[in-house]
Amino acid sequence: MKKKLRLVTALVCLLAAAVMQPVLAAAPYARSEDRLYTLRQSYLVHNRGARSAVNITLTLPAVHREQFSNQEVLLSRWSRTPAKTSRDERGNITAEFLIPRLQAGEKIIITLETLVRNYGVHFDLETTAKVFPRPHSSYLRPEAKVESDHPEITAKAAELTAGLADPVAQARAFFAFVQQSLVYGGPYRNVGALSALRRRSGVCEDYAALFVALCRASGIPARMVFGYGAVLPGDTDFEKHAWAEFFVSSHGWVPVEPTITSPEVPWQFFAALPASYRHLPFSLQPMAWQWRWSGGDVAVSYSSVILQGQQMPLFADVRAGHWAHAVIEELAWRGLVAGYQGYFAPQRPVTRAEFAKLVTLARGLAPEDTASLFSDVRQADWFHPVVTAAARAGLLVGFPDGTFRPREPVTREQAAAILARVLALDGRTAAGAFLTFIDTHAISAWALPAVGIAVNNRFFAGDERNRFRPRDNTTRAEAAALIMRYLTRR
Repeated sequence: MKKKLRLVTALVCLLAAAVMQPVLAAAPYARSEDRLYTLRQSYLVHNRGARSAVNITLTLPAVHREQFSNQEVLLSRWSRTPAKTSRDERGNITAEFLIPRLQAGEKIIITLETLVRNYGVHFDLETTAKVFPRPHSSYLRPEAKVESDHPEITAKAAELTAGLADPVAQARAFFAFVQQSLVYGGPYRNVGALSALRRRSGVCEDYAALFVALCRASGIPARMVFGYGAVLPGDTDFEKHAWAEFFVSSHGWVPVEPTITSPEVPWQFFAALPASYRHLPFSLQPMAWQWRWSGGDVAVSYSSVILQGQQMPLFADVRAGHWAHAVIEELAWRGLVAGYQGYFAPQRPVTRAEFAKLVTLARGLAPEDTASLFSDVRQADWFHPVVTAAARAGLLVGFPDGTFRPREPVTREQAAAILARVLALDGRTAAGAFLTFIDTHAISAWALPAVGIAVNNRFFAGDERNRFRPRDNTTRAEAAALIMRYLTRR
């Protein structure tokens, strides 16, 4: 568990506060100094026995997908596909892996890689932001290590809040008490709130547990956050860490970091997580893993590393060296393309619905939830707003029977026709190129002018045999490249 954070100088905190920039006018907090981190967690499964181990079931914690005030999860991917995943009432996720057999001495590694964007964060509790929905009732109940109904804790909560009716004022009183009364360390570690109150010592989890228990005893929803924290300013090294959050209806979940050594109450860590000390949330429960098996002697060991920056491809099947790697990742960062469970499927044909979404977003058209122009595009379909927007802008044309056929692949000549219409909408009506492909005769008459325009604008070129291949399907990687060429030219 993480060593106690040490307060360095007031200057560092003042500088951190000075560079904070609010993200949205409606947000109840300001974020600062965003950084990317790659968290790599590895589990080594080893059969140490002299005979085979079979039917191994391994349950591992996964990263919490909720957006915390100081962090967004951009991507999380296992090295092998879980047999199933489960989500509890608080949103914590676990993944279950089935390993049929491990021979004597055999080892395998299962890795979870997570890419996050992390910030410093500061809440302005003096300004009412908006009304947030009340959280799950479990955040008011006692539980293991959070003995909020124990007479000693309820008595201390009542003593600290005497004359204080405002929940924020009460939380401030709890924060000051925990920070000033506890001494970091001692033999009683990760025991919980009651132990911390009685012994006035503990580690970060105990600090957080006592703050949470005092809040719950006073009717304030509160929770512990488990993850990683920087040992020293500069976030060059991380250890497992725990801190706390309390809930205010006008601001949502508000963080506090009581694990600070300081002769005075460090208020810059109340309702704030300064960027000078990084906090990387992982889940709302301690990271634990379980396994069972038959035969052999199976052991599971854990290791983790946190690296600054993006140290993993956004998609497992589009790595550095793939011809469209840079294009696909750039479009993904812009929010124009997405994958599925960490994969992009670059060789799969792009559907007409998917291409409609790409074109609509790239052109900056607002999705429309109006009546559909096609008989096979229903308002309940995910692609209805983008297909409707593109069709009403004149970018998409259906078939003579009134259908759009959204799930059919886009052919190269169809893609050329759509791009030519996009250029016309932009006011770019350049003449088409004289086509010299050996299969020019195979291009449909209706698409011939559009192919000339698309070629003249360098969207398309011939293959190694100087063929255009008009009726070949357009792959998802090729579609991404076409859209990037459009954005570059635009």
